[in-house]
Amino acid sequence: MPLARERQLSPAFIRIEGEAGVHGTRCSTPVVAERTAAGLTVHVIERRFGADGGVDGETALSFVPVS
Repeated sequence: MPLARERQLSPAFIRIEGEAGVHGTRCSTPVVAERTAAGLTVHVIERRFGADGGVDGETALSFVPVS
């Protein structure tokens, strides 16, 4: 693949002049485990993106795993 084309396709949201449509990341989901004095808590946050690259919504969930 030519370097110029690879650079066009590298960003999370891809817009290529002369081509129809937009390609890219539709959601991003970090998972964070937090250990505190009270124990372990896991946080999951999903952020959804629209075709224009703007944020379409977000869902957050936190839970304490059962041992």
